[in-house]
Amino acid sequence: MTFFYLTVLLPLLIAGVLVAGLRSPASVLGLVDRPSERKQHSGDVPLVGGIAVFLAFIAVLPVLDISPTSVMPLMAGMVLLLFCGILDDLVELRSMFKCCIQAVAAGFIVLWGNTEVVSLGTVPVFGQLDLGWVAAPFTILVVVGFINAMNMIDGLDGLAGGVAVVMLGWLAFCAVALGADGVLMVIVSFAAAIGGFLWFNMRHPWQRSAKVFLGDAGSMPIGLAVAWFAIEVSNSPHSSSEIGISPAAIAWILAVPVIDTISVMTRRMIRGISPFTPGRDHLHHMLLHLGQTPGQATATMMALTASAGAFGVLGSNAGISDFVLLTGLFGLALAHGVGLRRARWIIVRRLEQVQRDPNDSKRLET
Repeated sequence: MTFFYLTVLLPLLIAGVLVAGLRSPASVLGLVDRPSERKQHSGDVPLVGGIAVFLAFIAVLPVLDISPTSVMPLMAGMVLLLFCGILDDLVELRSMFKCCIQAVAAGFIVLWGNTEVVSLGTVPVFGQLDLGWVAAPFTILVVVGFINAMNMIDGLDGLAGGVAVVMLGWLAFCAVALGADGVLMVIVSFAAAIGGFLWFNMRHPWQRSAKVFLGDAGSMPIGLAVAWFAIEVSNSPHSSSEIGISPAAIAWILAVPVIDTISVMTRRMIRGISPFTPGRDHLHHMLLHLGQTPGQATATMMALTASAGAFGVLGSNAGISDFVLLTGLFGLALAHGVGLRRARWIIVRRLEQVQRDPNDSKRLET
């Protein structure tokens, strides 16, 4: 019961109170998201979700049974991204500058915290794929990529936070299986803090649209934290032997936002535009164009994330080889690409139908 109060209820309540209390000051300071052609929400929405989640998270750390020094690199990186995100929410920073800040934050956890992806698992012929001296730069690159993935999927009410909670749920499951109690408490507390924010951000019977957004000050620190938790769990003792949770399995937990972002950025570069150019070409946008409501699209993305995590973790524990899991990730990416192409074809056909019969335009409303 004490575990529940400290790691779940306390951060949940603190985050909820902070979100409610920060909404008015944010509006006064101009820290709001205004509607535009790309942002189709109603009225100015405060961008305080990330601030509330971070403050709730650090508020409970002193009462958890963990060493403060063990999370200092993560805290330093999150603070850096928090202030970068606030500045970006206010004045919109250049993408390259943000990537440099993200790389510094990733460097904190990799070089200061000594948190690295040391192995990709075991494959036939080559055996254990240890990264050696490549581990540090590879991990920084992967963390920066995941930060951007979380930032870029933050396009619907409850989407980034909901997907993050699903991924954290699977990482908590892995931490329990591996007996990593210290990491487990931090993961659960962070997920609970996001949950307190989601009450104001996710659509539910008592709320038709989001009252607050994460903003870059939320999506970027959340991306860093989830990446850190994933690496910590992956490097936990017995993670690739007795328990059967391999690094490839952990990759499946994070796969959906990563594959979607890589796919979108690749298509944009093929078209000759910057991969960081804002657009409405992500998977969740396609779900909207296909007729799902924002709430349904968010639920679909969360379900896909949960399913991918289940395949990776439970499959690894059942004896599926790392080679099959890694190969399966490429299969998932291929299915994602084919699915988006099919969705665009359906959308084009619907638009042609609307041009022939304008009365059918209501079918495309989201």
